[in-house]
Amino acid sequence: MNYRVDWTEEADQQLAAVWTAADDRTAVTVAAQRIEQRLGLDPLTQGEARDDFDVRILFDGPLGVVYRVDVFARTVIVVSVGSSRSR
Repeated sequence: MNYRVDWTEEADQQLAAVWTAADDRTAVTVAAQRIEQRLGLDPLTQGEARDDFDVRILFDGPLGVVYRVDVFARTVIVVSVGSSRSR
């Protein structure tokens, strides 16, 4: 991996809530793993930029994440997680 990926405690709790409520928990687990891998390789080419240049959003399967990139520290911080599918 080119970037270290960290999840805030709040993002971890949100992921757990999405996983608990999911009809397909395996899909949530696989999407979270895939998101972490994608962000670790090259976070600036993933997802979409937001107003603040270092804030991005990425959707992958049943998950959506908001994350920040620190290019100099080569770190990604996932700050928010939610379900990307409406019920």
